[in-house]
Amino acid sequence: MSTADVVIIGGGSTGTSVAFQLARRRYGKVILVERETVGAGPTAKTIGIVRLHYSYEPLVRLASRSRDLFGQFEELTGAVADFTRCGFLLLAAEGEMPGLRANVDLQHRLGIHSAVVTPTDIAGLDPRMNIDGVAGGAWEPESGFADGYATASGFAAAARRAGAEIWETAGAQRIIVEGSVVRGVQTARGEISTSTVLVACGPWTPQLLRPLGVEVPIQSSRQQVVQLGLPASFGPLGIIIEDMALGFYVRPETGDTVLAGVLEEEAEQIVAADEYNRKPNFVRGTPVCMTSLRTGSRCWAQSRASEGCTSPQAFPATGSSSAPHSAKSWLHSSPGRPHPLMSRCFASRGSSTATSSGAVTPRGFSGNDYRPPSALSPRDD
Repeated sequence: MSTADVVIIGGGSTGTSVAFQLARRRYGKVILVERETVGAGPTAKTIGIVRLHYSYEPLVRLASRSRDLFGQFEELTGAVADFTRCGFLLLAAEGEMPGLRANVDLQHRLGIHSAVVTPTDIAGLDPRMNIDGVAGGAWEPESGFADGYATASGFAAAARRAGAEIWETAGAQRIIVEGSVVRGVQTARGEISTSTVLVACGPWTPQLLRPLGVEVPIQSSRQQVVQLGLPASFGPLGIIIEDMALGFYVRPETGDTVLAGVLEEEAEQIVAADEYNRKPNFVRGTPVCMTSLRTGSRCWAQSRASEGCTSPQAFPATGSSSAPHSAKSWLHSSPGRPHPLMSRCFASRGSSTATSSGAVTPRGFSGNDYRPPSALSPRDD
């Protein structure tokens, strides 16, 4: 039987971060157990937005420290997390401005560099943007995005070098408790004797803790995110945009492409973590014609297959993939009904290519917030 001072369950960005931080502080013998391979869960497909716009002060402080860590990730771990500091812009309608201003005021009290911006300011950030219905926004010039898989892999490699053990394909089967005291963890590789367990396995957490009488408010939801190849006439997108008025997010991606999805307060497809439709609704080679339809405060896009589509917003889908994804936003594309999609129109339009990925994410419940997507935030001390 193996022994450890602490066992960490879950090899995503959170679990690997904890393993690294404990190991480098010489906490003792640290073992991380992962059901598949490091970063193979929701971390592998996180949208990766690193931003600080929250209404809950402890979360703002944690996100700020995490962003600082991403800025020195290579120096700290010897690896890269592909952190790109491009700036984060949150757009709001008039009714959402009081909450936005309160959040920026909170950031300022904590010494964070951010600003409330006017529609004129926003147009200066990207003159192509259609700002109809935008009353203002919040701008974080030092925020950006990172790669979740690279983050977890970098932490795991640094944790190993600091003395931690990383057990892959050794999923936790149960936490062993005797008389209300933790005694160990039973894994697919054998039992580990320990008195301290940290559970960081995302959507698989409830089923692990429920036998111990612990209920955690986590649900898994199927999600999709679309990758758009921008036309040459459009040019690259240089900043991250989240639009609360129209309900979408979009961020730059490699090769002059963007990742886009929808901000939703409630997930439509609650699924089991291991049992959900992994196939995306966009099919390789299917032209998808997007016709903008305004519904309430949202902007919707009707999807239909159409050979020879002549709309200036035609997106022929050229590829697809399906994988777990941890961004808290949804791109619904159910057959026979409209689905929200990136719809903040720009002055320069043209055809583009699209790929999409089906996804599942854990959904936690923590206070009253806007719930746009956020990067998993590893601790920096």
